[in-house]
Amino acid sequence: NTPTATMADTQASSSSSSSSSADASDIMFDRETMRVFYSRLFPFKQLYNWLSYSHAEPESYFLNREFAFTDMDEIFKRFQCYTNLQDFKQSVTKLCPQRMEIGPVYSYPPKTQGSYGSPIETKERELIFDIDMDDYDAVRRCSCRGKKILCNSCWSFIKIAIQVVDKALDESFGFDQRIWIFSGRRGAHCWVADKRARLMNNATRAAIVNYLLILKKAKHNDQVLTLPLNLHPFFFEIYHRTLLPAFESEILLAHKVLAPENWDFVLSFIPDEELRNSIRAEWDTQQQTEEQRWSQLKNPVERAIQQGKSKTKFQYKTNPIVNIVFTYTYPRLDDHASTATNHLLKSPFCVHPGTGNICVPIDTARLDEFDPTKVPQLRQVLAELDE
Repeated sequence: NTPTATMADTQASSSSSSSSSADASDIMFDRETMRVFYSRLFPFKQLYNWLSYSHAEPESYFLNREFAFTDMDEIFKRFQCYTNLQDFKQSVTKLCPQRMEIGPVYSYPPKTQGSYGSPIETKERELIFDIDMDDYDAVRRCSCRGKKILCNSCWSFIKIAIQVVDKALDESFGFDQRIWIFSGRRGAHCWVADKRARLMNNATRAAIVNYLLILKKAKHNDQVLTLPLNLHPFFFEIYHRTLLPAFESEILLAHKVLAPENWDFVLSFIPDEELRNSIRAEWDTQQQTEEQRWSQLKNPVERAIQQGKSKTKFQYKTNPIVNIVFTYTYPRLDDHASTATNHLLKSPFCVHPGTGNICVPIDTARLDEFDPTKVPQLRQVLAELDE
């Protein structure tokens, strides 16, 4: 089982915190600080129980799990492994790493690779998804765009991505052991721990990712998405239930989608040149809100698609409105993180070295309540220890 109860408790604690993300210069990253954090706060037992998966021989199973660390001297150490819970806790507390990552379960202890007659192989790995705000720089227009911070306005992109990916994992693939973790700065990680997910090879993982991978990570506003007019039932449903409502309520205004400096990109999705030029001319000459512009764009296109053709006799083979909404709201996935079984991912509950934020779980049932600017921070929780 994933450590859901403990993680949920920490998430509840985070919602009552009033501290905001610190700059790296404000973070107390020294060996003694991290020693206190690991010795008194880090949930080694819960992590050990989770990663042992009620195995008949938990110690031998856990021994084959890879951990990787970045220590206080910025030295990166891979292929670390531990014989049991006590060894795990003592070794990590002694090292006091500023960053801890979790890798796969290998065919034998990764630290001893080369000592066996056969090459080391990956035996198990959680299916993971890594969603990062940097991949949305082409479409986000908030004040923190391009910076190493995250505001509630751009968190909307991550929140929508969590809703879509979590729904697909549940309804399309039937995975029920899922947990989402705040990355500590600008994103979220999903761990899928069902046994059949852990046993999947790279090709099977790639098939799942390809099912979801509509948008490649776009770094520039030069990619016009073209989806078929008749969407797959899953994508049809998430468009109407999740993407379109979120686009109109959370993205359209907050990210200035139809502001004069951005509307040329949006209009480039309209294949009907006569309609495109007509809308641009109207926007150039009239003072309108972005909601009004969206209606002027959306309504004639949808009418034309319903009727089979527009007033200009243009035949639509794709829905530009759907394409626009998907471009702005659909998850931008790091496909390599999900398809490679040897990929490392930051451990839940570790401290992000750039912000001091603790990587806490995100309760998907209370997703609207999660505030990335108010998660527990290292200095906050250490101060609470002294109270």
